[in-house]
Amino acid sequence: MTKAMKSAAALCSALALLASGTPAWADEVEVEEVIVMEEEPAPAPAPAPAPVVEKSGGPLAIAVDLLIGRPTLLMATIAGAAFYGISLPVTLPSGTEESARGSFLTPAQQLVQTPLGGKLTPAG
Repeated sequence: MTKAMKSAAALCSALALLASGTPAWADEVEVEEVIVMEEEPAPAPAPAPAPVVEKSGGPLAIAVDLLIGRPTLLMATIAGAAFYGISLPVTLPSGTEESARGSFLTPAQQLVQTPLGGKLTPAG
């Protein structure tokens, strides 16, 4: 491999790692609670809401996601899995393994669950 090809590969890898360090967050949705007074009769149960299906973006958003977003999420998934494995000796005894799993393995969930061109959701 020539020196120029090695430099280009190193630059692409560095840019991909930098891009994967900051997650993109979707808008947060606020949920309001309704308190029913005991004196009032309870209303009939409402039918279960239909699942919300996210629409994917346009052709440009899908192409950018396919060419840049998915490879970046794949690299973040690999790095997150490695860091999660390294953190296990500390997180298991301290009882924070579930929190570490949520932090380090979020890119894996987003890689699989987010439609092409769709918005990423924050870790929950």
